[in-house]
Amino acid sequence: MDDIIRPKKLRLYNALKIGYFRNENKQCKRLKRFGYRLDSELTNREHMVAFNPYTKKLLFVSNGTQPNSLTDLASDLVIGLGGSPRYNKRIDEHKNALLKAKQRYGVDKAVIVGHSLGGNTAHYIGSADDKIISYNPALINQKVRANETILKTKFDPVSALANNAKTIDSEGPSNIVGATVV
Repeated sequence: MDDIIRPKKLRLYNALKIGYFRNENKQCKRLKRFGYRLDSELTNREHMVAFNPYTKKLLFVSNGTQPNSLTDLASDLVIGLGGSPRYNKRIDEHKNALLKAKQRYGVDKAVIVGHSLGGNTAHYIGSADDKIISYNPALINQKVRANETILKTKFDPVSALANNAKTIDSEGPSNIVGATVV
């Protein structure tokens, strides 16, 4: 194991940003700053799995809509029309990856973060023990769970429809920098 000297606190902004990186080496390098190791076997273009061997914390990042994914675009359309994409392929894949990661690392809890459609996915895959944080989620007419925090940008067209009591309005992405994930 590599030595890690005083890892920084992982903030929501950083977790989401690292999740969108398409270069595995860049993801590994950035995660190392926070004490995490990328699980490249369980990570793909739609989600990222990382584990901190020192704190025994599991991080699952669910990315927003992939423009080249017909499933994601169809889910966006269903949500936009007021439906629920609860039973789509992405949610099943993410739930399976999360369960495999929990088994692999021997943990019962995970921190699940998501953005936009990924926030919707995080809502459905998390258990009651998980910490779920979503930024501008596509959660329309969905009940926010007790272990879920939603951050939305003022005037965001998708998250504006998610009128939940636990929603925290922010002026933009710069305001999520201070939101601690783990």
